[in-house]
Amino acid sequence: MTRDIPGQPGVLIANFGGPRSLEEIPLVLRDLFTDPDIFDTPLGPLGQRALAEIIVYFRTPKVARAYATLGGSSPLVPITQEQSELVRRELEAAGVAVPVSIGMRYGLPTLAEGVRELLSQGVDRILLAPMYPHYSISTVGSTINAMRQVMATLAPSMPWDTLPQFPTYPGFIRTFGDRLRQSLQEWDDARLTGNRVLMFSAHGLPQSFVDQGDPYPRQIRATAAALVREVGYVGRWEVTFQSRVGPVEWLKPYTDEAIPRWSDEGVEGIIAVPISFVADNLESLEEIDHQYRELASECGISAFATVPCVNADPEFCAELAGMVLKRLRKPGPVPVACTLPGRRRPVSQLVGYPQYLEARRRGTTFRPESLRVTAPWWPDVRKRSGPQQLVSQVKADE
Repeated sequence: MTRDIPGQPGVLIANFGGPRSLEEIPLVLRDLFTDPDIFDTPLGPLGQRALAEIIVYFRTPKVARAYATLGGSSPLVPITQEQSELVRRELEAAGVAVPVSIGMRYGLPTLAEGVRELLSQGVDRILLAPMYPHYSISTVGSTINAMRQVMATLAPSMPWDTLPQFPTYPGFIRTFGDRLRQSLQEWDDARLTGNRVLMFSAHGLPQSFVDQGDPYPRQIRATAAALVREVGYVGRWEVTFQSRVGPVEWLKPYTDEAIPRWSDEGVEGIIAVPISFVADNLESLEEIDHQYRELASECGISAFATVPCVNADPEFCAELAGMVLKRLRKPGPVPVACTLPGRRRPVSQLVGYPQYLEARRRGTTFRPESLRVTAPWWPDVRKRSGPQQLVSQVKADE
C-alpha cells in the first residue's frame, strides 16, 4: 500500500444487475419493483410488495422472451466482473493492492454479498463505485441508500465512501469517443447513407423526478455534447429516451416516437449510441439493437448501426482505476440519504381512503370493488394519461 493511501481499503463495483439465467428473472423484477426510490407508491411497504408480486407475475414471461434473444441471461454481470478484475490489476500495477468485488442493486450477486467478500479480506474501509456515468435518484441514489442499509447491518462502524459520477470525465469521453469514432468510420467505409442521425438513446426517467430536481437529463445531454465535440461530428444528432414503463409521463423525446418522425423528415440512417450505459445489457442489445432496428426498418430507414458500450475495454478500465485511485486518496462525504429536493412526503396512503371516510360519515356501505380511481385520488403519481381503474385494497370497517 502506498503511503498516501493508509490502511486497507476495498472497492465495491456496483451496477444495475440482471438475471444470470431465466430462473432469476422474477428475483430481479421483485427487487426492482419493491425499490421505493424508483416506484414510490402510496400503498406503503406491504402494499408495494403486493403490487410488485402482481407485476412480476405478468411481466416475467415477456422479459423471459426478451432475454431468450440474448441466450437466456444478461451480459451485464459477467461484464462487470471483467471490469472489476481489470480495475484490480490496474490498481495493483500502480502500487495499490486492494481487493475489488462486485454487487448488483437488483438480483445476484447482491451488494451485501460484495461487502461480505471485502470484509472477509480484512478491509478497514470501502469505496462504493456505482457504474452509472450520470446521477439519478433511481440509480446512484438508490444504490447509495441500499448500501447504507447493508453497511448498517454488516459493518456499522466501518467508514465508506462513494465514487462520484463522471458524465464529462475526460477519460470516459475519450474511451467512449473511440467507440463512436470507429462506428462512424465503419459507416463511411461502407458508404452508407450520409442523411443520418446520431441518436443518443438514454434510459428514461419519469418526468416527475426531473420536476423535483433530478439532474439526470442535464448530465445526459452534457455527455452527448462532449462526445460530439470529441469526435468532431458535424451532422445531425439528438438525445432521446427509452425504456419507459407505466402510464406516467417520462422524459421526452421518446426513442420509439423519434424514429418514425425522422423517417417522415427524410432521414435514411441512424447510428444509435447507448449513452447511459457502460456495459451492454437488455436495453442496449435487445431494445436498441433489435427492437429499434426493426422499427427503423418498418419506417423505411435503410441503415442502422449501434455503437457498443465501453464494457471491459482496457483503456476505460484504466481510466476507471484512475478515478478510484483519486477517490481513495481524497475521500468525500456520503449523503445521509439520497432524495430529491421535492420528494413526496413518506406518508403511506391508501387508494380509495377518502371515499371510505365519506361512506362512514354518511353511514353507507363502502364498496371497494366498484371504485374508479383517477389521478386526483392518487396525487403521488404525477401526470397520468387518462383515468385509471384500480381495485382498492381498503376494506370497510365491520
